[in-house]
Amino acid sequence: MKKIFTLASFAAAAMMLFSCAKEESTPVQQEGYTYTFAISNASTKLTLNDEATAFAWTNGDNVNVYSGSQAVQGTISASGSDASVSATFDTELKDGAQVYGTFPYLASNSSTSAVVFSIPTSQSSAALTDAMPMYSEALEVEAGTEASGTLQMHNLGAVLKFKVYGASHTEETVTSISYAAEGIAGNFASVDITNSPALAEGDADAVTATASSVAVGSSADDAGLVYMVVAPAAASTTGTITVVTSAATYTATLPSALSLNANDLVTVPLNLDNSLFTSTSNYDFTSVSELKSLSASDEAEYTGTFTDAIVTGVYSPYAYIQDANAGVMVYGASVVKSLAAGQKISGEITCKVKTYNGNVEITSLVTSSATVETGATVPETTLTISELNTNFDSYDAMRVKVVSADVTQTLSSSNRSGKIEQDGNSVIAYVQISSGVEGANAGENIDVVGYPGYYSKNNSTTNEFMVYSDDDITKNTILPDITVSPETLTQNVGDDDVTLSVTTESTGKISYESSDEAVVTVTSAGVVTFVAKGTATITVTVAADGKYLANSATCTVTVYAEGEEIPTSSTATFDFSSLFKSTSTFSSNATVATSEPITIIANNAKVASNKSGQLRLYAGSSTEAGGEIIISGGTITNIAFTFSGSNTGSLGADSGTYSDGTWTGSASSVTITNNGTSQARITKMVVTYTASSSN
Repeated sequence: MKKIFTLASFAAAAMMLFSCAKEESTPVQQEGYTYTFAISNASTKLTLNDEATAFAWTNGDNVNVYSGSQAVQGTISASGSDASVSATFDTELKDGAQVYGTFPYLASNSSTSAVVFSIPTSQSSAALTDAMPMYSEALEVEAGTEASGTLQMHNLGAVLKFKVYGASHTEETVTSISYAAEGIAGNFASVDITNSPALAEGDADAVTATASSVAVGSSADDAGLVYMVVAPAAASTTGTITVVTSAATYTATLPSALSLNANDLVTVPLNLDNSLFTSTSNYDFTSVSELKSLSASDEAEYTGTFTDAIVTGVYSPYAYIQDANAGVMVYGASVVKSLAAGQKISGEITCKVKTYNGNVEITSLVTSSATVETGATVPETTLTISELNTNFDSYDAMRVKVVSADVTQTLSSSNRSGKIEQDGNSVIAYVQISSGVEGANAGENIDVVGYPGYYSKNNSTTNEFMVYSDDDITKNTILPDITVSPETLTQNVGDDDVTLSVTTESTGKISYESSDEAVVTVTSAGVVTFVAKGTATITVTVAADGKYLANSATCTVTVYAEGEEIPTSSTATFDFSSLFKSTSTFSSNATVATSEPITIIANNAKVASNKSGQLRLYAGSSTEAGGEIIISGGTITNIAFTFSGSNTGSLGADSGTYSDGTWTGSASSVTITNNGTSQARITKMVVTYTASSSN
């Protein structure tokens, strides 16, 4: 039958399994009277994790079997759910003899009136079977039988079920829990098992239960479970709990004593976020930043943890690792060979670090106890040089990108004084790899990825932006600004030459070209000569210079005949409102001329006889089609409308832009149409236009 443990009717109890350390067995007697008894825990079931499954006895388990003055070792035979114990006595058992059993087996136990029990001070939470002391009720046997009934076992100890959780500790795993309270384990004073025995205080005041990969839960509902067998004497004191996790050691004194009885299973919630717990880190560091603070000139070894630390670059013999807040250099070809960009490291690591030339370096790295994943996104922070210089220490050894920086001193491995500049701010830039990197030349503009660091020499430390690969340097070709003045020329044949002025930040060669040399010519120095009547365009081009692309600008030239009057142009406005007074002006949709070089044609638009002062543009839902007006003459640049109340209609234009009563653009003719379902009633219309003196 199964070796199973049962809870007493304890209100808060849950079900679980045990294990404990076994004493080395002694040889079973080969001669005498052998009896076989069934062995059971049917009346004392305890199950693990509240499941209805009890642990079976294991073949070879040993128990003490007593009858009268005889005390022998019994050996368990187990098959499936059935178990029995065989015991060989020197003398035959008499009819009515009483037989008892105790577990675990102790060779020194020789009498039912003085049985010694022991609870191990070191237990495995996952296998508590051998930690639970048990005794059986008296079994009365019949003389001459070999199968003489069942030894019914009872538990003397209690089980603590620790539920470990804490919302801020879910990345941790429990390695052990220790419970310190007076007399809860060790060896106990002998008891008489024939008279309802109970354990008094043991000679040990602490028990440690080890755990294997028990994750700390976020709440009591998903808490990690750790089990421990103790003596009920623990009820006499509050006790101290010590929880050791992968990250720290947490200690707390229980606020009240546990109430324990034999065969109880008592749940003890342990919230690591509770202020009752004090903690001490098990590690030298728990972040990249903390690791860097430990560095020394000698290569000291430390053990700690990284959380989501990503390898941002490997450039043998250099590599870089950074977490959310800090970065660190790794140095040594043998060290970096196991690293690859995009690896993510979480968990326990062991490493050696030192400071060299102002930089903290990892010089050995063991990640076998950590989780190393591949394919993580490599973080990269884009900064201006000003931002970098302002917070240089914060970005030390982190992957940083600077966009559009001017190389003012050559960036190479042979020039420790290389420099990049941006908006008047500069930083020393240095190619850290000794060969195989082209770098960038002075005068070039680059996007560059590197790692801020330091260079110490002669008691002086310089901030450096360290670059490792041509793949991290992008040479930019920027389109430069170029302007030519004047942008237009209007001259007569024979007028004095005009020299064009060109402005650009590029150092490229500037060239000039006329679209029609029969009208106008231009020299390589930009001197324009007016040859004959007509128009031409002069194109001014600045060539690429390595930093900047080529770019062009134009000057439009109009040439009149020698002595011919050059027309002038002017901008004017005309208010059509005065024309809206007469009902006859627009009655026939005729073209309406004005005293200015501007005309208006109105279609399906008129001034109503009872609404003088309003030009009505009909709508699409009226008996007449949607109205429109066509304004032409000169170059029209603006039309401003004023409406009667909310009668704005829904106006649109064939060119330019119409919005909220104003049209803007540049056209010799503009058509305004009412596209809505209600009339537009215009009370004022002011047109801005440009006309030449020839008009």
